[in-house]
Amino acid sequence: MMEAQLFSEYWGIVDPERGESFDTMDATQRSQIITLIDEIYAKSSYTVSEASTIPGTDNYAVTVTVNPINVLDLANVGYEAASDALWAKYENATMDQYAAYSREYTELVLSLVKAQMGNSGYLDPQTVTVRIEKDANASYSMNLDDLDAIDMLVIHYPET
Repeated sequence: MMEAQLFSEYWGIVDPERGESFDTMDATQRSQIITLIDEIYAKSSYTVSEASTIPGTDNYAVTVTVNPINVLDLANVGYEAASDALWAKYENATMDQYAAYSREYTELVLSLVKAQMGNSGYLDPQTVTVRIEKDANASYSMNLDDLDAIDMLVIHYPET
């Protein structure tokens, strides 16, 4: 699940520059992240306009208005103090202790986000035009870049 991987990289749970990846992290924590992302996505809010023809083509366009979920913004408020306290505990950790720190850090992030699920709301709506394109077999499908643009708006990732 791409969103769970993005979530893990955003929070620094995995660091690809150190050879870490979402696929190789602790399976239990990976499952917890996927479950949390599913819970966040269940709160997604969007509207879709009626399709209109794109002039000069057999293709269509729809406007999708997405209300980005702000749960990560809310979790980010308490992040610095909590992560500083955890770092202080492991500041002089050995490589053998890094695994414990990593597990505890993941639990910290999960708890911060879960604690804000009931308080979450939406940021200002964002609009994306999605193309519905006819292929060589006369089948229609959504443009994947446009679909990705919608996906990137559902959960707001605050600037760090």
